[in-house]
Amino acid sequence: MNINFKGDIYLRCNYKQIYRLFTNLIDNACEYSEAGTKITIKGYDSKVAAFISITDEGKGIPPENLPYIFDRFVRSDSTRNMDKKHFGLGLSIAKSIVENHGGEIKCKSQVGIGTTFEIVFFKEGAAYENINS
Repeated sequence: MNINFKGDIYLRCNYKQIYRLFTNLIDNACEYSEAGTKITIKGYDSKVAAFISITDEGKGIPPENLPYIFDRFVRSDSTRNMDKKHFGLGLSIAKSIVENHGGEIKCKSQVGIGTTFEIVFFKEGAAYENINS
């Protein structure tokens, strides 16, 4: 795993939710990547927002599935549809956490190349109503 942060990142947040967000995304990156491939986490802070990305060299998400990956009970890997350990909630929860902290999450992916999740936490006008849930 390669972690590259340019300076410190300061974010007013609910620690437990942010921990769950990054646990979900990093676990997915590990699970969908072959042994020996890289997972890269980058981040930097500006006056306007904090920017964080998580990139893997995994199997990728088919383009037809990308619009739905943040929907509840959706799994991009059809081989896991019968897997009782996974319910297709991780990315939906991740999106809710990011949005509850006044941010946005996006995904870019190519089959056979890998996936990148880009997260932006805006500093002004952030929605903090639910951060203690």
